[in-house]
Amino acid sequence: MYRNILDVDGARSLGKMLKVNKTLEFLDIGHNRIRETGLKAIVDGILTNPDCKLHQLGIRANFISDDGINMMFEKLVFPVSSGKKQQLTHVYIKQNF
Repeated sequence: MYRNILDVDGARSLGKMLKVNKTLEFLDIGHNRIRETGLKAIVDGILTNPDCKLHQLGIRANFISDDGINMMFEKLVFPVSSGKKQQLTHVYIKQNF
């Protein structure tokens, strides 16, 4: 999905797909137009799916703010407060806001 001009609608569609996908382990959505709202849809899709195998996420060169990155890390990388397991082991975030 690298360099496909994905925006919030594309991210929402990816979130819906991630709610049911059981095989995808790596997703690179770098160099798109994803912002915090789109990232939240993707994160929610991953969290909704108990069979999600996604462990690597590339989100470099989008328009994601510090708040969006923090939200993603709190839910998928360091979910200590929620008591859930760590979903992502590798995240590529270079060149965002």
